[in-house]
Amino acid sequence: MIKIKNIKTRIPKRCICPSCGLTQKTKINKIYYKQVKDICLDKEILLNVRMVNVKCLNKACKRRAFNLPVKGISKLSRSTDRLRSEAIAGIVEDNSSLPRISARLRRSFNTTGSKSTIQRWIEKEADKYQFKGNSLALESAS
Repeated sequence: MIKIKNIKTRIPKRCICPSCGLTQKTKINKIYYKQVKDICLDKEILLNVRMVNVKCLNKACKRRAFNLPVKGISKLSRSTDRLRSEAIAGIVEDNSSLPRISARLRRSFNTTGSKSTIQRWIEKEADKYQFKGNSLALESAS
């Protein structure tokens, strides 16, 4: 049985447009809910997260509306950062294969993650690092 937990994000009084950088009063465009997978030791859990889409009040801005960021959930993601980091840590630290990590997520954390999804997470994480010779240097993510 899947447990669904509702998460209501706080709506700030002021927000910053990611496109033009204008600090403005929050004007809600729409509110919708997005289901996101998370890890849980007891049973399978889905988070029903309230997403808030707000309007940019700058007339010159090319972006009319944008979503407010939610802590712990990346943009366009259907899983929490905690789930992704757990899968990546299993690959890096345990030197496990993708099918074994997928089975481990189901067995230990009561959630799913296909081999292709885990591979995509690893590739996205690897893009943050720059390899120079034998050393590994963290590239600034900006």
